Amino acid sequence: MNQDKEKKQLGIDSRVLLLLGVVVILLIAGAAYFLKENSQLNARGEPVPAIDTPAAQLLLSTYEAGAALKDYYLEYRELSDGVESRYQIGKNGTSSWVNLTSNFGNLEAFFGENESSDVVCLAYGGERRCAMAENNSDVKGVLSNIKKAIPDRALYLSQKDQMRFLITNKAITIEEVSSEKINGFEATKISYSLDYRQLTVKQLMEAGISPDSPEVTSVTNRKITYWIDGESKLVAKVVATYYLNGVAQRYEREYFVIKTEAAQLPPKPEGLISASSFAAYYQSSVKDFVSMQTCEIQKGYERDKCYVALGAERKKWEVCKKITNATIYEQCTLVVAQLTNNKVLCEKLDILKDDCYISVVKNTGEYELCKKLKNSSLVQVCINASIEGQKKVAAEAERLKRLMDQKNCAADSDCKVVGNARQYCVPKNDTRTFPVETGPILQCYANLSCICNSGFCGFNKTSAYYECVAKAEEGLIEEFLSQQVKDKANKTTNETGPEGAPAA
Repeated sequence: MNQDKEKKQLGIDSRVLLLLGVVVILLIAGAAYFLKENSQLNARGEPVPAIDTPAAQLLLSTYEAGAALKDYYLEYRELSDGVESRYQIGKNGTSSWVNLTSNFGNLEAFFGENESSDVVCLAYGGERRCAMAENNSDVKGVLSNIKKAIPDRALYLSQKDQMRFLITNKAITIEEVSSEKINGFEATKISYSLDYRQLTVKQLMEAGISPDSPEVTSVTNRKITYWIDGESKLVAKVVATYYLNGVAQRYEREYFVIKTEAAQLPPKPEGLISASSFAAYYQSSVKDFVSMQTCEIQKGYERDKCYVALGAERKKWEVCKKITNATIYEQCTLVVAQLTNNKVLCEKLDILKDDCYISVVKNTGEYELCKKLKNSSLVQVCINASIEGQKKVAAEAERLKRLMDQKNCAADSDCKVVGNARQYCVPKNDTRTFPVETGPILQCYANLSCICNSGFCGFNKTSAYYECVAKAEEGLIEEFLSQQVKDKANKTTNETGPEGAPAA
Protein backbone atom coordinates (compact mmCIF):
# COMPACT_ATOMS: atom_id res chain seq x y z
CA MET A 1 0.00 0.00 0.00
CA ASN A 2 2.74 2.40 1.02
CA GLN A 3 4.76 1.46 -2.09
CA ASP A 4 1.81 2.18 -4.36
CA LYS A 5 1.35 5.48 -2.58
CA GLU A 6 5.00 6.36 -3.10
CA LYS A 7 4.75 5.57 -6.81
CA LYS A 8 1.72 7.79 -7.17
CA GLN A 9 3.48 10.58 -5.31
CA LEU A 10 6.41 10.31 -7.72
CA GLY A 11 3.99 10.27 -10.70
CA ILE A 12 5.20 6.87 -11.89
CA ASP A 13 2.89 4.18 -13.22
CA SER A 14 3.94 0.57 -13.86
CA ARG A 15 2.80 0.79 -17.50
CA VAL A 16 5.02 3.81 -18.03
CA LEU A 17 7.97 1.94 -16.56
CA LEU A 18 7.32 -0.95 -18.94
CA LEU A 19 7.10 1.43 -21.94
CA LEU A 20 10.31 3.15 -20.94
CA GLY A 21 12.01 -0.22 -20.72
CA VAL A 22 10.92 -1.12 -24.26
CA VAL A 23 12.08 2.24 -25.62
CA VAL A 24 15.49 1.84 -24.03
CA ILE A 25 15.85 -1.64 -25.55
CA LEU A 26 14.89 -0.31 -29.01
CA LEU A 27 17.32 2.60 -28.72
CA ILE A 28 20.14 0.25 -27.74
CA ALA A 29 19.28 -2.12 -30.60
CA GLY A 30 19.03 0.77 -33.08
CA ALA A 31 22.34 2.21 -31.93
CA ALA A 32 23.98 -1.18 -32.24
CA TYR A 33 22.65 -1.56 -35.81
CA PHE A 34 23.71 1.95 -36.79
CA LEU A 35 27.17 1.42 -35.34
CA LYS A 36 27.42 -1.87 -37.15
CA GLU A 37 26.62 -0.33 -40.53
CA ASN A 38 28.28 3.04 -40.20
CA SER A 39 31.09 2.57 -37.71
CA GLN A 40 32.33 -0.96 -38.27
CA LEU A 41 35.48 -1.95 -36.38
CA ASN A 42 38.58 -3.53 -37.87
CA ALA A 43 40.58 -6.38 -36.32
CA ARG A 44 42.30 -3.92 -33.97
CA GLY A 45 38.97 -2.55 -32.76
CA GLU A 46 39.38 0.72 -34.66
CA PRO A 47 36.46 2.29 -36.58
CA VAL A 48 36.50 1.42 -40.29
CA PRO A 49 36.37 4.55 -42.53
CA ALA A 50 32.94 4.95 -44.13
CA ILE A 51 34.40 4.54 -47.61
CA ASP A 52 35.82 1.11 -46.70
CA THR A 53 32.57 -0.43 -45.42
CA PRO A 54 31.05 -3.24 -47.55
CA ALA A 55 28.00 -1.07 -48.37
CA ALA A 56 30.15 1.79 -49.66
CA GLN A 57 32.30 -0.57 -51.69
CA LEU A 58 29.19 -2.16 -53.22
CA LEU A 59 27.91 1.28 -54.22
CA LEU A 60 31.21 2.05 -55.92
CA SER A 61 31.28 -1.34 -57.65
CA THR A 62 28.00 -0.66 -59.45
CA TYR A 63 29.65 2.29 -61.24
CA GLU A 64 32.58 0.05 -62.17
CA ALA A 65 30.13 -2.51 -63.59
CA GLY A 66 28.45 0.22 -65.65
CA ALA A 67 31.79 1.45 -66.97
CA ALA A 68 32.71 -2.11 -67.99
CA LEU A 69 29.59 -2.60 -70.13
CA LYS A 70 30.35 -3.39 -73.77
CA ASP A 71 27.43 -5.23 -75.37
CA TYR A 72 24.06 -5.28 -73.61
CA TYR A 73 20.28 -5.08 -73.73
CA LEU A 74 18.34 -3.07 -71.14
CA GLU A 75 14.67 -2.36 -70.49
CA TYR A 76 13.53 0.06 -67.82
CA ARG A 77 11.05 2.76 -66.92
CA GLU A 78 11.61 6.19 -65.41
CA LEU A 79 9.09 8.06 -63.31
CA SER A 80 9.78 11.72 -62.66
CA ASP A 81 7.18 13.97 -61.04
CA GLY A 82 4.46 11.54 -62.08
CA VAL A 83 5.53 11.43 -65.76
CA GLU A 84 6.54 7.97 -66.99
CA SER A 85 9.03 7.15 -69.75
CA ARG A 86 10.01 3.67 -70.96
CA TYR A 87 13.34 2.76 -72.51
CA GLN A 88 14.77 -0.10 -74.55
CA ILE A 89 18.51 0.19 -75.14
CA GLY A 90 20.73 -2.26 -77.03
CA LYS A 91 24.34 -2.37 -78.15
CA ASN A 92 26.07 -4.78 -80.47
CA GLY A 93 29.65 -3.92 -81.41
CA THR A 94 29.73 -0.40 -82.83
CA SER A 95 25.95 -0.22 -83.32
CA SER A 96 23.51 1.00 -80.68
CA TRP A 97 19.74 1.44 -80.55
CA VAL A 98 17.43 3.40 -78.26
CA ASN A 99 13.63 3.20 -78.17
CA LEU A 100 11.99 5.80 -75.92
CA THR A 101 8.26 6.01 -75.27
CA SER A 102 6.81 8.88 -73.24
CA ASN A 103 3.76 11.13 -73.11
CA PHE A 104 5.36 13.07 -76.00
CA GLY A 105 5.32 10.07 -78.31
CA ASN A 106 7.84 7.46 -79.44
CA LEU A 107 11.43 8.25 -80.36
CA GLU A 108 13.68 5.62 -81.90
CA ALA A 109 17.34 6.13 -82.75
CA PHE A 110 19.96 4.04 -84.54
CA PHE A 111 23.61 4.88 -83.88
CA GLY A 112 26.77 3.73 -85.65
CA GLU A 113 30.37 4.76 -86.22
CA ASN A 114 29.47 7.68 -88.52
CA GLU A 115 27.10 10.10 -86.79
CA SER A 116 25.99 11.58 -90.12
CA SER A 117 24.51 8.14 -90.92
CA ASP A 118 22.64 7.88 -87.61
CA VAL A 119 18.87 7.59 -88.03
CA VAL A 120 16.07 8.95 -85.85
CA CYS A 121 12.31 8.29 -85.96
CA LEU A 122 9.45 10.12 -84.25
CA ALA A 123 5.93 8.74 -83.91
CA TYR A 124 3.55 11.48 -82.80
CA GLY A 125 -0.12 12.16 -83.36
CA GLY A 126 -0.67 9.05 -85.46
CA GLU A 127 2.28 9.72 -87.80
CA ARG A 128 5.78 8.21 -87.87
CA ARG A 129 8.63 9.76 -89.81
CA CYS A 130 12.32 8.85 -89.97
CA ALA A 131 15.42 10.59 -91.29
CA MET A 132 19.19 10.29 -91.45
CA ALA A 133 21.11 12.94 -89.53
CA GLU A 134 23.19 14.01 -92.55
CA ASN A 135 24.73 17.39 -91.58
CA ASN A 136 21.54 18.87 -90.13
CA SER A 137 22.33 20.42 -86.74
CA ASP A 138 18.71 20.18 -85.54
CA VAL A 139 18.44 16.46 -86.25
CA LYS A 140 21.88 15.87 -84.73
CA GLY A 141 20.68 17.73 -81.63
CA VAL A 142 17.69 15.39 -81.28
CA LEU A 143 19.96 12.35 -81.67
CA SER A 144 22.45 13.76 -79.16
CA ASN A 145 19.74 14.06 -76.50
CA ILE A 146 18.56 10.49 -77.10
CA LYS A 147 22.13 9.21 -77.00
CA LYS A 148 22.48 10.42 -73.40
CA ALA A 149 20.45 7.35 -72.40
CA ILE A 150 23.24 5.04 -73.63
CA PRO A 151 25.59 3.92 -70.82
CA ASP A 152 28.76 5.98 -70.99
CA ARG A 153 32.02 4.68 -69.52
CA ALA A 154 33.50 8.12 -68.77
CA LEU A 155 30.29 9.25 -67.05
CA TYR A 156 30.15 6.12 -64.88
CA LEU A 157 33.76 6.61 -63.76
CA SER A 158 33.13 10.29 -63.05
CA GLN A 159 30.07 9.39 -60.95
CA LYS A 160 32.12 6.80 -59.08
CA ASP A 161 34.72 9.42 -58.18
CA GLN A 162 32.02 11.80 -56.97
CA MET A 163 30.33 9.05 -54.92
CA ARG A 164 33.68 8.25 -53.27
CA PHE A 165 34.25 11.95 -52.54
CA LEU A 166 30.79 12.43 -51.00
CA ILE A 167 31.07 9.32 -48.79
CA THR A 168 34.58 10.22 -47.65
CA ASN A 169 33.55 13.76 -46.75
CA LYS A 170 30.37 12.61 -44.95
CA ALA A 171 27.85 14.23 -47.33
CA ILE A 172 26.49 10.70 -47.79
CA THR A 173 25.40 8.63 -44.81
CA ILE A 174 24.47 5.00 -45.44
CA GLU A 175 21.37 4.22 -43.36
CA GLU A 176 20.12 0.79 -44.40
CA VAL A 177 21.50 -2.36 -46.02
CA SER A 178 19.38 -5.44 -46.68
CA SER A 179 18.63 -8.18 -49.22
CA GLU A 180 15.51 -7.97 -51.36
CA LYS A 181 14.22 -9.61 -54.54
CA ILE A 182 12.84 -7.18 -57.10
CA ASN A 183 11.58 -7.88 -60.65
CA GLY A 184 13.36 -11.23 -60.59
CA PHE A 185 16.70 -9.75 -59.50
CA GLU A 186 18.36 -10.98 -56.32
CA ALA A 187 19.39 -7.56 -55.08
CA THR A 188 21.10 -5.79 -52.21
CA LYS A 189 19.12 -2.79 -51.04
CA ILE A 190 21.17 0.20 -49.88
CA SER A 191 19.58 3.42 -48.62
CA TYR A 192 21.53 6.57 -47.90
CA SER A 193 20.92 10.24 -47.24
CA LEU A 194 22.71 12.96 -49.19
CA ASP A 195 23.19 16.47 -47.86
CA TYR A 196 25.55 18.80 -49.71
CA ARG A 197 25.39 21.23 -46.81
CA GLN A 198 27.70 18.91 -44.90
CA LEU A 199 30.49 20.02 -47.26
CA THR A 200 32.59 23.13 -46.97
CA VAL A 201 32.64 25.66 -49.79
CA LYS A 202 36.04 24.33 -50.83
CA GLN A 203 34.75 20.76 -50.89
CA LEU A 204 31.71 21.80 -52.94
CA MET A 205 33.97 23.43 -55.49
CA GLU A 206 36.15 20.29 -55.59
CA ALA A 207 33.01 18.24 -56.30
CA GLY A 208 32.10 20.59 -59.15
CA ILE A 209 29.06 21.98 -57.32
CA SER A 210 28.45 25.72 -56.96
CA PRO A 211 27.62 26.80 -53.38
CA ASP A 212 24.72 28.80 -54.89
CA SER A 213 23.30 25.78 -56.74
CA PRO A 214 19.68 24.82 -55.93
CA GLU A 215 21.13 21.37 -55.14
CA VAL A 216 22.65 23.05 -52.08
CA THR A 217 20.27 25.90 -51.26
CA SER A 218 16.83 24.53 -52.16
CA VAL A 219 16.93 20.72 -51.82
CA THR A 220 16.41 19.09 -48.41
CA ASN A 221 15.69 15.64 -46.94
CA ARG A 222 17.24 13.86 -49.89
CA LYS A 223 17.18 10.07 -49.60
CA ILE A 224 18.31 7.62 -52.28
CA THR A 225 17.75 3.88 -52.34
CA TYR A 226 19.57 1.51 -54.70
CA TRP A 227 18.71 -2.11 -55.42
CA ILE A 228 21.92 -3.61 -56.82
CA ASP A 229 21.63 -6.80 -58.88
CA GLY A 230 23.81 -9.53 -57.38
CA GLU A 231 24.69 -11.04 -60.77
CA SER A 232 25.52 -8.03 -62.97
CA LYS A 233 26.34 -5.62 -60.11
CA LEU A 234 24.26 -3.05 -61.99
CA VAL A 235 21.50 -0.98 -60.40
CA ALA A 236 18.18 -2.83 -60.82
CA LYS A 237 16.18 0.00 -59.29
CA VAL A 238 16.75 3.44 -57.80
CA VAL A 239 14.33 5.68 -55.90
CA ALA A 240 15.19 9.24 -54.90
CA THR A 241 12.95 11.35 -52.68
CA TYR A 242 13.59 14.94 -51.64
CA TYR A 243 12.01 18.32 -51.04
CA LEU A 244 12.57 21.17 -53.48
CA ASN A 245 11.69 24.49 -51.88
CA GLY A 246 9.51 22.57 -49.45
CA VAL A 247 7.62 20.60 -52.14
CA ALA A 248 7.98 16.81 -52.13
CA GLN A 249 9.63 15.31 -55.25
CA ARG A 250 10.22 11.73 -56.33
CA TYR A 251 12.27 10.05 -59.05
CA GLU A 252 12.33 6.33 -59.93
CA ARG A 253 14.16 4.13 -62.39
CA GLU A 254 13.20 0.47 -62.46
CA TYR A 255 14.80 -2.19 -64.68
CA PHE A 256 12.90 -5.18 -66.04
CA VAL A 257 15.64 -6.65 -68.26
CA ILE A 258 19.42 -6.52 -67.82
CA LYS A 259 21.45 -8.61 -70.26
CA THR A 260 25.21 -8.14 -70.52
CA GLU A 261 25.52 -9.70 -73.96
CA ALA A 262 25.25 -8.53 -77.57
CA ALA A 263 21.74 -7.32 -78.33
CA GLN A 264 19.70 -8.32 -81.36
CA LEU A 265 19.11 -4.85 -82.84
CA PRO A 266 16.19 -4.04 -85.16
CA PRO A 267 17.05 -3.02 -88.75
CA LYS A 268 17.19 0.63 -89.71
CA PRO A 269 13.89 1.83 -91.19
CA GLU A 270 13.34 2.43 -94.89
CA GLY A 271 11.48 5.28 -96.56
CA LEU A 272 13.52 8.05 -94.94
CA ILE A 273 12.58 11.69 -95.46
CA SER A 274 15.12 14.51 -95.73
CA ALA A 275 16.77 15.77 -92.55
CA SER A 276 15.29 19.26 -93.03
CA SER A 277 11.76 17.83 -93.41
CA PHE A 278 12.21 15.75 -90.26
CA ALA A 279 13.47 18.78 -88.33
CA ALA A 280 10.34 20.71 -89.34
CA TYR A 281 8.12 17.74 -88.37
CA TYR A 282 9.86 17.38 -85.01
CA GLN A 283 9.58 21.09 -84.19
CA SER A 284 5.92 21.11 -85.18
CA SER A 285 5.27 18.07 -82.97
CA VAL A 286 7.02 19.69 -80.02
CA LYS A 287 4.99 22.85 -80.49
CA ASP A 288 1.77 20.84 -80.62
CA PHE A 289 2.75 18.86 -77.52
CA VAL A 290 3.60 21.99 -75.54
CA SER A 291 0.27 23.51 -76.54
CA MET A 292 -1.53 20.37 -75.34
CA GLN A 293 0.34 20.51 -72.05
CA THR A 294 -0.62 24.19 -71.69
CA CYS A 295 -4.27 23.16 -71.84
CA GLU A 296 -3.69 20.09 -69.66
CA ILE A 297 -2.52 22.10 -66.64
CA GLN A 298 -5.68 24.21 -66.64
CA LYS A 299 -8.93 23.14 -65.00
CA GLY A 300 -12.63 22.93 -65.77
CA TYR A 301 -14.11 25.43 -68.22
CA GLU A 302 -10.79 27.14 -68.95
CA ARG A 303 -9.21 23.81 -69.85
CA ASP A 304 -12.05 22.86 -72.22
CA LYS A 305 -12.03 26.26 -73.96
CA CYS A 306 -8.27 25.95 -74.37
CA TYR A 307 -8.81 22.64 -76.18
CA VAL A 308 -11.41 24.27 -78.47
CA ALA A 309 -8.91 26.95 -79.51
CA LEU A 310 -6.15 24.38 -79.99
CA GLY A 311 -8.41 22.02 -81.95
CA ALA A 312 -9.32 24.87 -84.29
CA GLU A 313 -5.70 25.94 -84.67
CA ARG A 314 -4.42 22.41 -85.34
CA LYS A 315 -7.57 21.31 -87.21
CA LYS A 316 -7.47 18.09 -85.20
CA TRP A 317 -10.59 16.44 -83.83
CA GLU A 318 -8.43 14.31 -81.50
CA VAL A 319 -7.95 17.44 -79.39
CA CYS A 320 -11.71 17.82 -78.97
CA LYS A 321 -11.92 14.32 -77.48
CA LYS A 322 -10.09 15.60 -74.39
CA ILE A 323 -12.96 17.98 -73.55
CA THR A 324 -15.12 16.87 -70.61
CA ASN A 325 -18.06 19.25 -71.07
CA ALA A 326 -20.50 17.75 -73.63
CA THR A 327 -21.65 21.12 -75.03
CA ILE A 328 -18.12 22.47 -75.46
CA TYR A 329 -17.05 19.15 -77.02
CA GLU A 330 -19.77 19.56 -79.67
CA GLN A 331 -18.67 23.15 -80.33
CA CYS A 332 -15.09 22.00 -80.84
CA THR A 333 -16.11 19.16 -83.17
CA LEU A 334 -18.30 21.53 -85.19
CA VAL A 335 -15.41 23.99 -85.66
CA VAL A 336 -12.97 21.27 -86.76
CA ALA A 337 -15.53 19.72 -89.13
CA GLN A 338 -16.14 23.13 -90.73
CA LEU A 339 -12.41 23.85 -91.11
CA THR A 340 -11.65 20.43 -92.60
CA ASN A 341 -14.95 19.86 -94.49
CA ASN A 342 -15.19 16.53 -92.68
CA LYS A 343 -18.83 15.41 -92.76
CA VAL A 344 -17.98 12.24 -90.82
CA LEU A 345 -17.38 14.35 -87.70
CA CYS A 346 -20.95 15.65 -87.93
CA GLU A 347 -22.22 12.12 -87.30
CA LYS A 348 -20.51 12.19 -83.88
CA LEU A 349 -22.69 15.09 -82.72
CA ASP A 350 -26.13 15.25 -81.14
CA ILE A 351 -27.20 18.82 -80.42
CA LEU A 352 -25.17 20.52 -83.19
CA LYS A 353 -25.41 17.80 -85.85
CA ASP A 354 -27.62 19.86 -88.19
CA ASP A 355 -25.45 22.95 -87.79
CA CYS A 356 -22.41 20.82 -88.60
CA TYR A 357 -23.89 19.45 -91.83
CA ILE A 358 -24.90 22.94 -92.97
CA SER A 359 -21.39 24.27 -92.23
CA VAL A 360 -19.80 21.55 -94.34
CA VAL A 361 -22.34 22.00 -97.15
CA LYS A 362 -21.53 25.72 -97.21
CA ASN A 363 -17.95 24.84 -98.16
CA THR A 364 -18.47 21.75 -100.34
CA GLY A 365 -21.86 22.25 -101.96
CA GLU A 366 -22.87 18.64 -101.10
CA TYR A 367 -26.65 18.91 -101.31
CA GLU A 368 -27.09 15.25 -100.30
CA LEU A 369 -26.07 16.14 -96.74
CA CYS A 370 -29.20 18.27 -96.42
CA LYS A 371 -31.21 15.04 -96.41
CA LYS A 372 -29.54 14.08 -93.11
CA LEU A 373 -30.98 17.02 -91.17
CA LYS A 374 -33.13 16.23 -88.14
CA ASN A 375 -34.87 19.59 -88.19
CA SER A 376 -36.85 19.85 -91.45
CA SER A 377 -37.27 23.62 -91.00
CA LEU A 378 -33.52 23.99 -91.69
CA VAL A 379 -33.65 22.26 -95.09
CA GLN A 380 -34.04 25.53 -97.03
CA VAL A 381 -31.12 27.03 -95.09
CA CYS A 382 -29.08 23.97 -96.09
CA ILE A 383 -30.12 24.31 -99.77
CA ASN A 384 -29.00 27.94 -99.79
CA ALA A 385 -25.72 26.87 -98.17
CA SER A 386 -25.33 24.22 -100.88
CA ILE A 387 -25.66 26.84 -103.61
CA GLU A 388 -23.03 28.99 -101.92
CA GLY A 389 -20.78 25.97 -101.52
CA GLN A 390 -21.07 25.01 -105.18
CA LYS A 391 -20.00 28.55 -106.13
CA LYS A 392 -16.92 28.21 -103.88
CA VAL A 393 -16.04 24.85 -105.41
CA ALA A 394 -16.44 26.21 -108.95
CA ALA A 395 -14.26 29.23 -108.15
CA GLU A 396 -11.54 27.01 -106.69
CA ALA A 397 -11.68 24.72 -109.73
CA GLU A 398 -11.24 27.73 -112.01
CA ARG A 399 -8.26 28.94 -109.96
CA LEU A 400 -6.58 25.54 -110.20
CA LYS A 401 -7.28 25.41 -113.96
CA ARG A 402 -5.57 28.77 -114.48
CA LEU A 403 -2.62 27.52 -112.42
CA MET A 404 -2.39 24.34 -114.49
CA ASP A 405 -2.50 26.40 -117.70
CA GLN A 406 0.59 28.26 -116.51
CA LYS A 407 2.54 25.06 -115.88
CA ASN A 408 5.00 24.10 -118.59
CA CYS A 409 5.62 20.38 -118.13
CA ALA A 410 4.02 17.12 -117.08
CA ALA A 411 7.10 14.88 -117.08
CA ASP A 412 10.90 15.20 -117.07
CA SER A 413 10.93 14.48 -120.80
CA ASP A 414 9.09 17.79 -121.36
CA CYS A 415 12.21 19.68 -120.22
CA LYS A 416 15.62 20.34 -121.79
CA VAL A 417 18.99 21.89 -120.87
CA VAL A 418 20.22 24.95 -122.80
CA GLY A 419 22.84 27.69 -122.44
CA ASN A 420 26.56 27.89 -123.24
CA ALA A 421 27.33 26.23 -119.87
CA ARG A 422 24.13 24.16 -119.74
CA GLN A 423 22.92 26.55 -117.05
CA TYR A 424 19.23 26.71 -118.00
CA CYS A 425 16.48 24.09 -117.60
CA VAL A 426 13.49 25.06 -119.75
CA PRO A 427 10.47 23.48 -121.52
CA LYS A 428 11.53 21.54 -124.62
CA ASN A 429 9.41 23.82 -126.84
CA ASP A 430 11.15 26.96 -125.54
CA THR A 431 12.70 28.82 -128.49
CA ARG A 432 14.27 31.77 -126.67
CA THR A 433 17.90 32.79 -127.25
CA PHE A 434 19.95 32.81 -124.05
CA PRO A 435 22.98 35.05 -123.45
CA VAL A 436 26.53 33.69 -123.24
CA GLU A 437 27.66 33.68 -119.61
CA THR A 438 30.98 33.12 -117.88
CA GLY A 439 32.05 32.65 -114.26
CA PRO A 440 33.12 29.94 -111.81
CA ILE A 441 29.56 29.27 -110.59
CA LEU A 442 28.54 27.90 -114.00
CA GLN A 443 30.62 24.77 -113.43
CA CYS A 444 28.24 23.83 -110.59
CA TYR A 445 25.46 23.08 -113.11
CA ALA A 446 27.49 20.34 -114.81
CA ASN A 447 25.97 17.32 -113.05
CA LEU A 448 22.47 18.60 -112.27
CA SER A 449 19.34 16.85 -113.56
CA CYS A 450 16.82 18.94 -115.47
CA ILE A 451 13.41 17.73 -114.24
CA CYS A 452 9.72 18.59 -114.13
CA ASN A 453 8.94 19.62 -110.57
CA SER A 454 5.29 20.32 -109.68
CA GLY A 455 4.54 21.30 -113.28
CA PHE A 456 7.56 23.51 -113.85
CA CYS A 457 10.96 22.76 -115.44
CA GLY A 458 13.96 23.28 -113.17
CA PHE A 459 17.21 21.80 -111.95
CA ASN A 460 17.19 19.28 -109.11
CA LYS A 461 19.73 21.13 -106.99
CA THR A 462 21.62 18.78 -104.68
CA SER A 463 23.75 19.44 -101.61
CA ALA A 464 26.83 19.02 -103.85
CA TYR A 465 25.55 21.90 -106.00
CA TYR A 466 25.20 24.25 -103.04
CA GLU A 467 28.65 23.28 -101.76
CA CYS A 468 30.07 24.04 -105.21
CA VAL A 469 28.35 27.45 -105.30
CA ALA A 470 29.63 28.28 -101.81
CA LYS A 471 33.23 27.50 -102.83
CA ALA A 472 32.86 29.46 -106.07
CA GLU A 473 31.44 32.49 -104.24
CA GLU A 474 34.23 32.25 -101.68
CA GLY A 475 36.74 32.29 -104.54
CA LEU A 476 35.07 35.31 -106.12
CA ILE A 477 35.23 37.22 -102.83
CA GLU A 478 38.92 36.41 -102.42
CA GLU A 479 39.57 37.51 -106.02
CA PHE A 480 37.65 40.74 -105.42
CA LEU A 481 39.57 41.55 -102.22
CA SER A 482 42.87 40.75 -103.92
CA GLN A 483 42.01 43.11 -106.76
CA GLN A 484 41.09 45.82 -104.26
CA VAL A 485 44.53 45.55 -102.67
CA LYS A 486 46.23 45.72 -106.10
CA ASP A 487 44.17 48.76 -107.13
CA LYS A 488 45.05 50.54 -103.92
CA ALA A 489 48.76 49.75 -104.38
CA ASN A 490 48.72 51.01 -107.98
CA LYS A 491 46.99 54.19 -106.89
CA THR A 492 49.63 54.84 -104.21
CA THR A 493 52.46 54.20 -106.69
CA ASN A 494 50.96 56.64 -109.23
CA GLU A 495 50.63 59.33 -106.57
CA THR A 496 54.13 59.03 -105.02
CA GLY A 497 56.25 57.72 -107.89
CA PRO A 498 58.89 55.00 -107.65
CA GLU A 499 60.56 54.41 -104.27
CA GLY A 500 58.33 56.98 -102.59
CA ALA A 501 59.35 59.95 -104.77
CA PRO A 502 56.57 62.43 -105.71
CA ALA A 503 54.98 61.69 -109.05
CA ALA A 504 55.94 64.03 -111.89
